[in-house]
Amino acid sequence: MINRAIIIVLDGFGVGELPDANVYGDEGSNTLKGIYETCKPHLPNMKKMGIYNIENIGISEKEENPIGAFGKLAEKSVGKNSPVGHWEIAGHITTPRIFNISKCISKRNDTRIYTKNRNKRNIMQ
Repeated sequence: MINRAIIIVLDGFGVGELPDANVYGDEGSNTLKGIYETCKPHLPNMKKMGIYNIENIGISEKEENPIGAFGKLAEKSVGKNSPVGHWEIAGHITTPRIFNISKCISKRNDTRIYTKNRNKRNIMQ
């Protein structure tokens, strides 16, 4: 029986885009790869735990026998990665709400407002 778990969250330290990246303007994102290619950071403990073994991150420096569990997760909830991911770690899965913009503003302005805010998920939640 495991009495304790340690979760390390590297917030803002993305390891590649998720399937909904186009909704948030995050296409091609991969913070870890960008830092690795630019700075070549020395992260021996993270490497031992398996950070470079995450699939499809574009880094070939793998650990042969990683000592930790590692991976890339996708949220079940609709929303931007960091806040939604934090909610889900705490056990809160959000469900999408239907937002009828035409009830809130006149039809004449619908297109202009939707176009201006289409990449901002908060208008839809």
